[in-house]
Amino acid sequence: MLGIEHATADLVFELEALLTPDHGEYQAPPPNEWACFRRARLTVSSDHPITLIRPEALPTVDPDGTADYGNIDLFHVVSQDPDGTLTWEIVGDWGHAVVADPAASLVVCR
Repeated sequence: MLGIEHATADLVFELEALLTPDHGEYQAPPPNEWACFRRARLTVSSDHPITLIRPEALPTVDPDGTADYGNIDLFHVVSQDPDGTLTWEIVGDWGHAVVADPAASLVVCR
């Protein structure tokens, strides 16, 4: 994870995504990599406010000097209200987010 932006009902993760061969943006990895990694933006939006709790710990710094906030370790449904609203939880070293009825999109940077 390279960065996180949070607004009331949007959460944007800047990340390096591992793309599989069946993804339209996949390219054979260079000789020094074991997989196809591409910069991407994962946007999670909702019609409801997104709760984000961030730890006070600073990100680590990778050898190339970029900030590293860790990974998204969990992205799963935690409850469903009687009206059908699903509540999702997104968790990692970067923090903990709770989102009602999220819409997610991944855009691979060129």
